[in-house]
Amino acid sequence: MEYKEQVLANICSNLNESSLLPKSQGKFKEILRCCGLEKQYNQNSKLLEPYQYVSRGGQTYENLSPTYNLFLGLDNIFSDLYKQKDEEGIVSLLVEIAKHLNTGHIERLDPNLLTLNEKLYDIFQQLANLYNVFGLQLTIDYDNEKFEVKHFTGGIDKRLKDVLVVEEWLKKKSPIAHDAYISAIQSYQNSNPGATIESCRTVITSIFSLYKGADNAKWYRGVANSF
Repeated sequence: MEYKEQVLANICSNLNESSLLPKSQGKFKEILRCCGLEKQYNQNSKLLEPYQYVSRGGQTYENLSPTYNLFLGLDNIFSDLYKQKDEEGIVSLLVEIAKHLNTGHIERLDPNLLTLNEKLYDIFQQLANLYNVFGLQLTIDYDNEKFEVKHFTGGIDKRLKDVLVVEEWLKKKSPIAHDAYISAIQSYQNSNPGATIESCRTVITSIFSLYKGADNAKWYRGVANSF
């Protein structure tokens, strides 16, 4: 499994283990249809719908569905999109999911209020860090009581494709730089700035070391030779 797939799996796990996403019948049909992913909904609907309905004696009863598994349903969809290299589909789904996060929790996520739930806040912060890996900034508009997703740069689907190309290049050219790159992302995801900076330094020096030349000069000569 590639690292970006692990990040997507962690996003699915955070949504599954918390109440950030309301458990609502038909919610994922709405989310996926809005992203043009109706096929993926049809393939995973039994995993995504939390309830089933039984009619008996003129009454309709709502029961928990024994096949409901939010993690498995979402993970199936993201894995399918990743294997198809459907960057636009991945980003669209991440953005649409954020639109449906439970706004009733916003008071519990405000660090300035006594209602702050630290466990839920930690989960949200981790989710926001995971979104960052895909060039998305997940934030809370406390004044208007809503969740927002912003792109760090324009053309986010193209940016994600470029990132995947860079990762493949690093993997082929410099395994050391690639490992450090992955370590930097993991450290950032875990809110560890010191380790993130150290890993980024390793990435840069490893790349420029590729271009030092036959005289085995210091790595900074590679900075000039690489341009």
